[in-house]
Amino acid sequence: MALDPRSPPVTPGEVTVDAAALVDAPTVQWLVERLRECCAVVGRPVSRLSVRLIGDAEMDQLHQRHSGIAGTTDVLTFVECSEPVAADLAVCWDVAGREAAARGLPERLEALLYCLHGLLHACGWDDAVPEQAALMHKEQDRILSLIAGNASSSS
Repeated sequence: MALDPRSPPVTPGEVTVDAAALVDAPTVQWLVERLRECCAVVGRPVSRLSVRLIGDAEMDQLHQRHSGIAGTTDVLTFVECSEPVAADLAVCWDVAGREAAARGLPERLEALLYCLHGLLHACGWDDAVPEQAALMHKEQDRILSLIAGNASSSS
């Protein structure tokens, strides 16, 4: 699924982040603002995006229940409606912390990447085979570069 870069941005709907006491209010606000920017450029109308930041134990339970796979993962996507997109994301803050430390990045940037990845899944992108994964990662990079100034700022 390739998007026409000339497509006008879409006004996003409701974006919420429930941090479950894992992160501070400024980080939550930063994620909400960046996700609104992502929603505006994914090429599909987004009526609602709800993100819940959780730890390894809860993610392990969700991963087993919904995917039949034991262990934690970075993000799970639950699509309520595909047009306009309405989705819930479970994002593992513990995984984001470990990966961010390994890459030398702030945790919130890693979490934003997981949120964007889940949002793209909700928009119909798939990464089940290497060719699709390469296209999806290219799209993630495109969107992150569009919001790069805001994504890397510490505000």
